Amino acid sequence: MLPETIACEGEILHNERNQIKKMTITNDDGKSIQVVVKAFKTLGLLRGFIDFNFRNSKAKRSMTNAIRILELGVLTPDPIGCIECLEFNSVRQCYYISRYWEQNYDLDSLLYRGNSNKQISQIILRELAKFTAKQHDSGILHLDYNPGNILTRLQGNNVEFCLVDLNRLKFTHLGLKERISGLVRLSLCPEKMRIIGIHYANFIGIDQASFCRQLDQAYSQFWKKRIRLKRILSILK
Repeated sequence: MLPETIACEGEILHNERNQIKKMTITNDDGKSIQVVVKAFKTLGLLRGFIDFNFRNSKAKRSMTNAIRILELGVLTPDPIGCIECLEFNSVRQCYYISRYWEQNYDLDSLLYRGNSNKQISQIILRELAKFTAKQHDSGILHLDYNPGNILTRLQGNNVEFCLVDLNRLKFTHLGLKERISGLVRLSLCPEKMRIIGIHYANFIGIDQASFCRQLDQAYSQFWKKRIRLKRILSILK
């Protein structure tokens, strides 16, 4: 797969800072498979020089992180490879390619806009808490953990989650503070955050009331910092 092919073919799924496309490729055995290609924003020469010489590009980090979390038992689309386009010992453009994983449920519709089916809502919130606890138990902290990076498949009362956007992960033993910081990134309303907090506490075997109090405090601090940052950025524009 060449960058020229990626540029002119495929179905665009997302087109903001980075572009994500759904494409069909043919294996060596002649069978066609659907893949997702994420084209990261073009880098300047300095940033690209750093990525080439001192750390992995976002595409390469995505691929190595995908392999690692699959080994840890957390679901993510099967990684296929990455492409790095170089110029003067600098990564200018990079692409991450993975197997297409079809979701049939928009997690945003529940977490941010609500869902009329209360039974399904409760199931999804419980399973999301379980999915997050499994990541944290495995030493995975997603630094951009939001519903847009959690693909969801719903079949009856069974829920399956799949983690994407993997270039910003941290692998470490997570204490309670780090676990809470991972949860508040979901940016949910207080009611849904509390429901997830109760289930999460059950899954990791700690006191619900104490955990939810700490989660509420961290959630409040998180939003105060976010609002303060937005004000600063608006002044700088």
